[in-house]
Amino acid sequence: MKHTLVGISGVAFALALAQSAPAQEAASIVGVWKVKHIERKIVETGKVEKYFGENPGGILVCTKGGSMTIMAFRNDRIALVPGKATNDERAKLLATMYAGYGRCSVEGTKLVLSYDRSWHEAWSGKSFKIEHKVEGNTLTFTTDPIPQSDAGLSIVTTVYERVE
Repeated sequence: MKHTLVGISGVAFALALAQSAPAQEAASIVGVWKVKHIERKIVETGKVEKYFGENPGGILVCTKGGSMTIMAFRNDRIALVPGKATNDERAKLLATMYAGYGRCSVEGTKLVLSYDRSWHEAWSGKSFKIEHKVEGNTLTFTTDPIPQSDAGLSIVTTVYERVE
C-alpha cells in the first residue's frame, strides 16, 4: 500500500511538472490587469511617444475560461456638455479610447485577442496575435507594425500591472 501511494504521488508530481509551457503561460495571463502606460513608436520616423498621454486608464481582463474584455482611455479626455456635444467633440472622444470584448488565449509567445465586438467595428470578428511577456505582476505586450490614420505604421507597447 505504501509503495502504491508513493507511486501515485510520484506520478501526480511528474504530471504537474510536465504541464505544458503553453498551459502555464495561458494561466499566467488570467486576471485583471490595469494599464500603466502605452507608448507608440512610429516606424517611419522612429519617434516614440506616450500614445494615450500621461497616466492613461484602462483594464484588460482575461478569465480562466478564455473570456476577455479590454479598454483604455486617455487621461485628458474632454468632458462633453450633455445634449450639446458637437460631432467633432464626439469624434475626439472616440479617438482617445479603445474597448472590446471576446476571447483571449496564448499561442507560444503570442497573446491572441479575438474580438466579438469592438468600439472600432473593423476589429469585431477579428483576432490579433500580440507578442507578450509576463514578469511577476507586469504584463507587457507589443504589437506588430499596425497602420494608424494619424501616424502611418506604428508599433504599440502597453504595460499592465496585475490588480487581481
